[in-house]
Amino acid sequence: MNIEEIKKNLSNLPHENQIAVLSRLEWLSTARKNQIPKNNNNSVNLWLAGRGFGKTRTAVEDLWWDCWTNEKIRYGVVCATANDTRKTAFDGESGIIARCPPEIIEYYN
Repeated sequence: MNIEEIKKNLSNLPHENQIAVLSRLEWLSTARKNQIPKNNNNSVNLWLAGRGFGKTRTAVEDLWWDCWTNEKIRYGVVCATANDTRKTAFDGESGIIARCPPEIIEYYN
């Protein structure tokens, strides 16, 4: 199924859901095989890799999707410093605010 067929099948969903699904599909189509968790039932995932692997992007893509598809889920974002948390995990180019579709962000402070 190509992207146009998928878009046609999504047309009955609310706009925010369409955006979320298309964004997730874009990530899954570009991610490397070892960036996609093998088992989504895990409560903890660890990516032990060097610079440039895409650890932040991988974690963020799973985080926002899990939050979007599981109403009562909670996440803890843990970094070495508070500055790393804000500048990398949230506001960085692969951070939550950059990767989460803006149409589905209700509030951010």
